Parts: sequence; C-alpha cells; structure tokens
Amino acid sequence: MELLSETVGLVLTVTLALTVFANAMQVEKEDLLFFTQDKRLLLISLLSIFVLAPTVAIAVIEWMDIPLVARVAIMTMSISIIPPLLPWKQLERSGNRHYGIGLTLIVAVLTVAFVPLQADLLGRVSHHPYGVPAWDIAQYVLVVVLVPTALGIWIGSQFKDFADRTAMPLARFAGLGMLVASLLVLLFAVRDFPHILTVRTVLAMVLFNLGALGIGHLLGGPQRDRAVVLAVSSASRHPALAVSVAAVNYPSEKYTAAIMLCVIVNMLVTAPYLRWQADRRDAHFEPAAEAVNVTSTDE
Repeated sequence: MELLSETVGLVLTVTLALTVFANAMQVEKEDLLFFTQDKRLLLISLLSIFVLAPTVAIAVIEWMDIPLVARVAIMTMSISIIPPLLPWKQLERSGNRHYGIGLTLIVAVLTVAFVPLQADLLGRVSHHPYGVPAWDIAQYVLVVVLVPTALGIWIGSQFKDFADRTAMPLARFAGLGMLVASLLVLLFAVRDFPHILTVRTVLAMVLFNLGALGIGHLLGGPQRDRAVVLAVSSASRHPALAVSVAAVNYPSEKYTAAIMLCVIVNMLVTAPYLRWQADRRDAHFEPAAEAVNVTSTDE
C-alpha cells in the first residue's frame, strides 16, 4: 500500500502539471486582461475560493461527528487550491471562458502565499498543526503549477495551431489519469471502507462541496456565465497537495483513499449542477432563436 500511495502521489502531481499546462496553452490576451475591467469581481472570487470555501469545511467538520479520516480529507482538500480543476468542456456550454482561465491563473500564483496560512488556520481548528512549510509549498507550486503555466502560455502564443489541437486531448488525458488513480486507491482500500465509507462521511463531503458550490454561485452575481465559473472554482480542488499534506501529517494510506473519495463526491455533485446550468442556458436561447426565425420568415 505504501508503494501504491507513492505512485498515486506521483500520478496526481503529473496530472496536475499536465492540466495546468493544457489550460495555459488556451490562454488568450483577453483572459489575461479580463480583471482589469472588473476588479470587484476578482476580489469577490478570491474571497469565495480562499476564505469562504475553507470556512465551509471548518463548519462541516466542527458541526458533524465524523471520523478523523473524513476530517483530514475535507480539511486538506479545502486548501488544495493549485489551481481549481475546472471541467472546461462542460463550462464551454454555460461559463465565461475569459473569466475562468483568468481566475485560474491568478489563483495559481496566489496559492504560494495563501495555502500556508490556510493550513495553519485549519490546524488550529483541528488541534493538529499541519507540517506544511511555506517554502516547500512555494517550491511545489513553482515546479508543478507556475512553470507549466508559463510554458503553456508561451507555446500557445508561438504555436497556436499545435496548442489548439493538443490542449483539450491533453486535459482529458490528465483528468482520466486522476480518475483512474482515485478508483485504484479506493479499490485497494476496500478493507478500510467500513471506516471510510460511512453515511456521515459521505454526507459531510457532500455538504462541503454543495456549500462551496452554492457560495460561489451566489457570489458570482446575476450573470449566469460568471456564477457558474465561480461556483465550480470554489468547489473544485485538485487532490495533489491534499495527499502530500495528509501523508506528512498522517502517514497512513487510508487518508489518501478518503481524499480520493472526496474528489469523486465533488464530481458527482458538480456534474448535475453543470448540466442544470447548461439546460437553463439552452432554454434561455431557444425562444430567442425561434423569435429570430419568425421575424426572418415574416420579412
């Protein structure tokens, strides 16, 4: 199991770097300049992702009587923001692309400063200080997030045709790799399921994800395409850092399994929300399209 945990940690790190690289290849000038037009939205977005979503995690673990393994999974996932793992394919139907990519880039940079502070706060709440040195996080973010981001932006600007052809398949491959790693961990942790897979554990993870999703949606404002992006950005977390933090502080494979369970719960909660928003968008545009067709026929 120790070898499996190390392998999964490596796979998660690689998939995170690939995801960031793929997203960065799609960056356009409008993405980089998006928040120059709306600084208030940037502040609200950062508040939702860095403050309110972890606050939901604190509320859940303090309110619900859940096993330590579930508390660790929820707490570490709430600070694993490097950057939000956004499902771009689904967001294309209902989200604002420039807002989503611009926010992802800014969050990736700010993670260096914010995650150590969040880890310290959650450690105080849980009465178990987390051993996450700021410099270690800075190095991790630099190698796994910032370097792939810079490289992806450069390749996207210099070799646009190549980037357009490879970005989405690469992102899908990375997402599949993370999903396979999650399922493998859960498969090999069957013996721990009575301790991990309890009704309260799953309910707590659902509440954490729903709470973060709801807060992001509300703070996103009346424009649906922005609300969707902030909702998913607030709820989505990549488990790479969470697994590293848990491994350092709680050297046991079952915490990796619990974190992966939290990832799967996030997917199950987010997918219906995205479908609902996409259906609302389609329903909104269909009457407008019919009106245009009627007008054209009359003419």
